[in-house]
Amino acid sequence: MLASGILILVVASVVSLSRFVIKGYAVTISRTQALYLAQEGQEIVRDIRDTYWIDGNPDTDFTNLFNFNGPYFANWNPVTGSWVLLAGSETIPPGTLGPYQLIQFERIIQFSDVDLGDSRLNSEVRRVTVTVSWTEGGKSWDVTTETFLTNWKPEA
Repeated sequence: MLASGILILVVASVVSLSRFVIKGYAVTISRTQALYLAQEGQEIVRDIRDTYWIDGNPDTDFTNLFNFNGPYFANWNPVTGSWVLLAGSETIPPGTLGPYQLIQFERIIQFSDVDLGDSRLNSEVRRVTVTVSWTEGGKSWDVTTETFLTNWKPEA
């Protein structure tokens, strides 16, 4: 009888620990996917910034592009073959990133001014923040990346 009680306690502990590990693993997968989405958002904004020097489109000019706060999301325009920013947030449905993406993500891009202590430099630098959020296991999660982009080719 005592051995049976100990065995039941051991089995219950192993099952409980297994459930905890599986939940942690699922959140880790989601967090990794969210981080990739946030990094992709940063690269898309960098691509939009760099496109101006290729196509000369005033919509992608650094001074026009970053004079707003957001939230925004990036959308691929197949006609022009380039990224554009649209107002709002982007929803990434389950399965978009592959068979292991079981949840829905939301990505927003925001811009803000930077105070570098020099008014000449302040207009040439913007803070870019990309936030990816999701709900999993009844909890809200988010990953945020931040970078600074400069107008590396300003007009003289």
